[in-house]
Amino acid sequence: MQLQSKNVKIKNQEISIVQLLDIADVKSGLGTGDNNYYLYKESDAIGSYRIVNHEKVLTEDELQQIVKNEEIRIKIINDGIPDNMFEGRTVIPTDKGGESDIGEGRLSNYYAPTKYYIDYSKKNVNRLRNFTIADRKRFYDEKNISKNDEKTLAAVIRNPTYYFKPGITFSDVGLYAPTYRINSSSVFDHRGNCIFIKSTCHSFFSNEFLLGIICSKFIKYIQKNFINNTVGFQVDDVKKIPVIVCDKRQKTKIEKLVQDIIKKQKLDLSYNYQKNEQNEIDNIVYETYGLDKCLIDEVENWYSRKYPKLVLNN
Repeated sequence: MQLQSKNVKIKNQEISIVQLLDIADVKSGLGTGDNNYYLYKESDAIGSYRIVNHEKVLTEDELQQIVKNEEIRIKIINDGIPDNMFEGRTVIPTDKGGESDIGEGRLSNYYAPTKYYIDYSKKNVNRLRNFTIADRKRFYDEKNISKNDEKTLAAVIRNPTYYFKPGITFSDVGLYAPTYRINSSSVFDHRGNCIFIKSTCHSFFSNEFLLGIICSKFIKYIQKNFINNTVGFQVDDVKKIPVIVCDKRQKTKIEKLVQDIIKKQKLDLSYNYQKNEQNEIDNIVYETYGLDKCLIDEVENWYSRKYPKLVLNN
């Protein structure tokens, strides 16, 4: 495949870029319409959901069985997880946004285990597909049921064909949003929207490379100054991010640094990558996008003014 990129001149250097929408699908996820019924959480997570029982949660190996077998994946998307498939386990992680530890000077980028889960049993998937707003009101003994309630499904099942696929999830609301992480390769929530690199672009881009680019200071600068400077950064905003098409050497460097970050985060969630690998990634991004010292200083100074707590702790 020939990548349809655009050549742009920055100072005296010509670079090749694509908009993210040209190389990836950015999708919003499931709205259950009744989170208290379907969702669980870790004890330290925000929300009023029930505390998850990890004995009911699929293991990583079991989840990968779904991800890697297309026939099983499609069947479970449509019908749910059979009670007899994983020894009765039907609860799976669900991407639902993330929290940053600003007190420690650390953004919730690259990797963070989800603190939320959904029971994706056959019974529940049938309920998601058929339960109306009127049914929900009756279930909770609510009154004032309208004719429209009888016709309207409570759940909004968005983009189910992307469930159980590896990708990048992002938090879209908050002072430090957007933040980007490897997703759970599971079912994603409408507050945990996801980026999926198109199959035709896998030879040019990887999740690790793309993560390194979009988590960089320079792209944060572009996002907040030229795309959307509010506390919300939505699906259509993410699609506009300019992604560099660089040589294999630079791509491999970024991928390796991101892999190192994720590996260390999995061992220690408090690992402060911003003091370490992030500086290397930012320098590579500055170089690949053709920024000179004057432009780099502009980005760094803006970042210091915009996020003083992050800079102070790093």
